[in-house]
Amino acid sequence: MKFQAFISVIIPIYNVEKYLKQCVDSVLNQTFRDIEVILVDDGSLDSCPQICDEYARQDARIKVIHQKNGGQSSARNSGIVASSGKYLSFVDPDDWLDLDAYEKCYKVIIENNVDVLRFNYVREFQQSSIVKENKILKETIILGEECQQIAKDCLGLTDKKLKYPENLNILASVCFNMFSAEIIKTYNLSFYDLKNIGTFEDGLFNLEVYMNMKSFIYINKPFYHYRKYNDKSLTSNYKPQYDAKQRFMYDLIYEKIKPCREQFIDSYYSRIVLSTMEVCLNALKQKGSFKNIYREIKTIINQPLRRKAYKNFKINALPFKYRIYHLFVKLRLTPLVYLMTKYIRNYQVSR
Repeated sequence: MKFQAFISVIIPIYNVEKYLKQCVDSVLNQTFRDIEVILVDDGSLDSCPQICDEYARQDARIKVIHQKNGGQSSARNSGIVASSGKYLSFVDPDDWLDLDAYEKCYKVIIENNVDVLRFNYVREFQQSSIVKENKILKETIILGEECQQIAKDCLGLTDKKLKYPENLNILASVCFNMFSAEIIKTYNLSFYDLKNIGTFEDGLFNLEVYMNMKSFIYINKPFYHYRKYNDKSLTSNYKPQYDAKQRFMYDLIYEKIKPCREQFIDSYYSRIVLSTMEVCLNALKQKGSFKNIYREIKTIINQPLRRKAYKNFKINALPFKYRIYHLFVKLRLTPLVYLMTKYIRNYQVSR
C-alpha cells in the first residue's frame, strides 16, 4: 500500500458556511504539514461548494469532492476512497482543532507505532468550554488481544464501568481518533447510513476498527473542539421509526461480534439497555397526543430484544438515579417510565 501523505484529513460538508472556514483553517494551519485535506461537499445548497474550490486553488494539499447529497456517512466514505494517507483523521465541518494537534499525535504514533491513537476533546458551548472527562480510558499503550477490551467498551459498559453510564458513548465518535489507513482499507470498513440505523454510525465504525487493531494508545489531551451551540436541539426533531432502526442496528452488531460473541455479549446487552432512555426521549419529541406517546413508550419497553437485554443486565451496578429509571423499564412500569423520561427531558431543557 503506497502512501502520499502521513495524514489524510476527511471533512464531510453540508450547509455549514458559517463555520467552515474556521474548521478548514485549523487543519491547514497545523504545525505538522505532511497532510492531505479532503473536502467532501455533500450537495451543499449554500456557499460551501465555492469555499471548498477556493481553498483548493490556494493549497495543493487539498482535494475537493462534489457529490449529490447522501448524508454524512456517504461523504466520509467518499473521503476514505479518495485518501492516500498512512493515517486517517475525521473532522466535522463545524468543529476545529488545536494548531499543534497533528504534530503531537504524529510524535506519539512514531514513538509507539500504534494502529489507533485516541485523544480527548472540548465541548464548546456559546458561553463556556468544558473538557470532557473520560473515566474509561487510561493513558497507556494497549497491545494484542487486550485491544478487545477497547472494542467492548465502545460497544457497551460493563462491570465497574457501569458506575459511569454517562460515558456510554465516550468511545463512539470517530473525530477523536487517528486510524491506520491499512486497517480500514484491508478490511474494507465504511460508515453505515443513519437513515437505516438511526444512530451510532460512528460507534459502529469504531467498533470494527477496534476489533481488528493490534495496538491502541490514548492521550488525555483535548486537541479537538466540538461545537455544542445547538445543544438544546435534542428537544426537537422527532425521529420516526427510531426504535425499529435501532433494532436493525443491534442485528448488525450481533453479526459483527459473531466470531467472539460470548466475549462481547455483556457489552451488547449493555448497549441496548443504556440506550433505552434515548429512545424513550425521542418518543416524547413527537407532536402527537399523549395517547400516542404513551403507546410508543409502552412498545419500546416491551420489545422482546430489549426484554432479553434487561434480563441479562446488572442494574444494581448503576448509580442510584439510573438504577431507578432502568428498574422501572425492566418491570415494564409504563406510567413511571413515561413520567421519569419527561422529567429527564425537562431537566435537560432547563440546563
